[in-house]
Amino acid sequence: MRVEFLYPELTNLLGENGSLNFFAGIFGEDNVVRTCYPDQPRFLNEDIGLVFMGAMTEQSQKLILDILLPLREEIQASIAAGQHILFTGNSIDLLGEEIIYAKVGA
Repeated sequence: MRVEFLYPELTNLLGENGSLNFFAGIFGEDNVVRTCYPDQPRFLNEDIGLVFMGAMTEQSQKLILDILLPLREEIQASIAAGQHILFTGNSIDLLGEEIIYAKVGA
């Protein structure tokens, strides 16, 4: 199985590189795809068995959202068609309807 790790340089807040090493150990390094910022997700155009994204800062979340939001319908269609995803921590927020950020000092 091929595993795509979305934006590993931004989504490693809780040590998700350990998960990346785990997947590489199981499926082989050649089957782990690292999609770096600001590239578009490869699972939309390639055969990827599992899409993985880890936790991130709010700043990183906003950067990634700028990339994923224009692809919203394609991502939804891919998931509806059976694309497997594993989003940990706050990365799952990117697939929701809205994200509300607290105002600092309010």
